[in-house]
Amino acid sequence: MITTPATLVHKYDSPSKLVSYVLFQPETTFMFCEGQFVMIEREINGKLVKKPYSIATTNQQLQETKQLGVIVKKTSNDGMSDRLTQKIEIGNQVVLKGPA
Repeated sequence: MITTPATLVHKYDSPSKLVSYVLFQPETTFMFCEGQFVMIEREINGKLVKKPYSIATTNQQLQETKQLGVIVKKTSNDGMSDRLTQKIEIGNQVVLKGPA
């Protein structure tokens, strides 16, 4: 399993802002197989919160662009999904844990 910091490089919001496609640039390149997920870690209110998300880019895209995308649906207020759909800005960092 790989653990790497990643920087948000772009976020595409749906009109309702309840679903977002978030695109991260991990510091370490890794590979994955179709259907695998990545664990995103971020500190929220002084606690480390971890949530799994399905990878929305292909492995080939990750290798070519060095960017990894996930789709996030807002499911809670002030939780991880809220942070990734509403309260994250370009340049913010998270930690990705995923396949090696």
